[in-house]
Amino acid sequence: MKSLKNKILSEIKSGKVKMKPRWEFELWDAGVKSVWASLVVIGAIGVGMIIVFWGQYRPIETTREFGEVGRQLVFADFPYWWLVAGLFSLMTGTFLLTKIGRMYRQPMEKLLLIMAGAIIVLSVIVKLLKIAG
Repeated sequence: MKSLKNKILSEIKSGKVKMKPRWEFELWDAGVKSVWASLVVIGAIGVGMIIVFWGQYRPIETTREFGEVGRQLVFADFPYWWLVAGLFSLMTGTFLLTKIGRMYRQPMEKLLLIMAGAIIVLSVIVKLLKIAG
């Protein structure tokens, strides 16, 4: 072990290996965390928009009341882009979780649940604030 340590130190001193400054690592970590937080917010907005759509259109009642026309109305106005944005942020955010700290050690299912939980909790908070405000 000492020989490996001495070898690495000698390569650093000779200039073959250059050390990166600490701020580069901290900047990278902060960037990954901010992108992850942004993806959580985008996912929460996506879920929130689907909740709002569901509350306004009430697809089951609309389909029952208007039949085929109601079903077509619901499918035509469904916020597909928000659904896609929510799913994209869920998958990308789960991948980014592996880059934060020691999260790479966690199984992918656990990371997926963490990301989905964060999105759902933020969506519920926004929904409660909208009801209260």
